Amino acid sequence: MKNGFSIVLFNYRGFGRSNGWPTPDSLKQDGEAVIESLRKRHVQNICVHGRSIGGVVACHMAKRHPESINLLVADRTFGSLDSVARLGFGAWACQALGLARLKANAVPDLIDARCTKIVVQDPQDGIIPDLASLKTGVAAQIVSHSD
Repeated sequence: MKNGFSIVLFNYRGFGRSNGWPTPDSLKQDGEAVIESLRKRHVQNICVHGRSIGGVVACHMAKRHPESINLLVADRTFGSLDSVARLGFGAWACQALGLARLKANAVPDLIDARCTKIVVQDPQDGIIPDLASLKTGVAAQIVSHSD
């Protein structure tokens, strides 16, 4: 705490040396557990940073905890898992995600979050196509509601 801030890093279940099976919902539960742990320690003024699917979790946490989270950084994150699947593999992949109940959409959470927001995107990202990025999803949502 020498510089006036602390950093908490953790692995979601199923990543690194942690156990478990990662799904969008279980990763959000992991993020909630971190916020709860910080609250028990009376930590305030939280900045969350999430990369790729971690950005979905960070957007979720920022929306759910406006009293604690002051800054959200969504780094090379997709708008929705469906958009990544559709653009990368076709409509059948969206159907497969639906059957597996694997849904994730960061767009509404980012829009509804009350904190300062930074969205980082790489148009040359090899994993998340620019058309499936969070920035594109947010732009599409805003344009579709600007009538």
